[in-house]
Amino acid sequence: MKDNLFVSFFKHRPRQTLTCGLLSVALLIGLGLNYLYGLWQADPIFGLLIALFLVREGHRTVKEEKLCTCASCGLPPPAAPPRH
Repeated sequence: MKDNLFVSFFKHRPRQTLTCGLLSVALLIGLGLNYLYGLWQADPIFGLLIALFLVREGHRTVKEEKLCTCASCGLPPPAAPPRH
């Protein structure tokens, strides 16, 4: 079950995985440019570019109605909250 869940996560969320990778690369490049050349503006610029990418992806996802639900990801639905 654990391996199946891991594969399912990356299979159904490639954009999220790409975004995490972009954030890591942008951080490393921004830190490198700041250290080597004193270019402190690189990190905020990369942050803005990634934010624009995320807004575009979010808009596209909502427009195409490709929102992930528990059923579409193959996960069991969440348990109902207990009633008091």
